[in-house]
Amino acid sequence: MAKPHADKPCPICRFLAADVLPSRYVPVHRFRWSLAVLHPKQVYPGHCELWLRRHARELFDLSPAVRSGFFNEMNTLAQAVYLTQQPRKMNYELLGNVAPHLHWHVIPRYDGDPRPQSAIWSTPQYTRPSKRAATPRAERIRLAAEIATRIKKLQRAGCGVVK
Repeated sequence: MAKPHADKPCPICRFLAADVLPSRYVPVHRFRWSLAVLHPKQVYPGHCELWLRRHARELFDLSPAVRSGFFNEMNTLAQAVYLTQQPRKMNYELLGNVAPHLHWHVIPRYDGDPRPQSAIWSTPQYTRPSKRAATPRAERIRLAAEIATRIKKLQRAGCGVVK
């Protein structure tokens, strides 16, 4: 398995090991292989991250069972966000350039999107935080709870990964 950069500890591993998230993150659901959290910048309401619960930098570092489970959990999270938020389209990004740890960004895109042809990272609300009105923590907690409830319903109905 690949190791994080020697000069830079993995922030996601640090959060997972402490079992305490920084206040900017709101937990959504703990899956078998991953942890879903609401992204701190709710420019696109429902934007979540899905962190693999063990360190890996590349999908090919995972066994087929873990890779499949991680992918299926991302799919369940995406479906829950979609059913909760009713966006026009869902976007998915598997990144690791900033935090060298496998994590999905599950991003609902809406009508009226300021840059529908672009990645969300190019919108001014992401590049210039002062242009973004902060989403109150209470609202983020409410949204996370709605998504978590939908995940549980999907799992009870046999959708997604329940093993």
